Amino acid sequence: MLATAARVGWRGAVERHVPASRQWQWLSSEPAAFLDLFPLARASRVLEIGCGAGARAAGLANEYELTVAEACPERAAWLRLRGRQEGWQSFRLLETGWRGAAESGEQYDGVIAMPAPDGTDFLARLASLLSPRGQACIGLRKRGWTHGGWNRLRRGLARAGLRMQTAWICPLGLERPAVMIPLQNFALGYARSHGMMGGGRKPAWAAPLLAQAWIARRAGDWIVSLRRMDS
Repeated sequence: MLATAARVGWRGAVERHVPASRQWQWLSSEPAAFLDLFPLARASRVLEIGCGAGARAAGLANEYELTVAEACPERAAWLRLRGRQEGWQSFRLLETGWRGAAESGEQYDGVIAMPAPDGTDFLARLASLLSPRGQACIGLRKRGWTHGGWNRLRRGLARAGLRMQTAWICPLGLERPAVMIPLQNFALGYARSHGMMGGGRKPAWAAPLLAQAWIARRAGDWIVSLRRMDS
């Protein structure tokens, strides 16, 4: 596929080698649709962890000073070729995983991870990657959402010195974030009023947390916006 892209262009390679049912993931701008909800000043320093097919990087490269950390050599080669063919203005590729990016000591105004990597130390390293006023946008897969998973996330954020700003449900998955439902008070109220938090009477302080866990388990993937607590 890389050889074809070098001869006829990356779009032509996708049309030749990728099944028609999956070409939208490569050719559509939909995987980057959530970026409208991630406000950053133009020319901010942004790190993307993992590049996928390059749709998000394409939405970022001409607006921000973009760095992409991609440990897979084939994906890194694809992104480099796509960026060269599309003439991306500001783009740097780190052929390393997210741990390597964190160990560099560099900090960024924005960090994007769709989905967030597995690993108990990810949140702590994410905090170290953010500048004092930086913010992160991470994707969380539905399969990881249990009540215990929700509690682990809350504890992990507290230990890492991060706070959740906003959250959206992606009923079609992280790959199609053009459809997003903001997790607001009305959603929590709906879950409570329809008995969606299990049996028995719950204390008032527990109701929102239980409702969030219920919605996360049943509604789809999540996109979460984070900041450092000291920002």
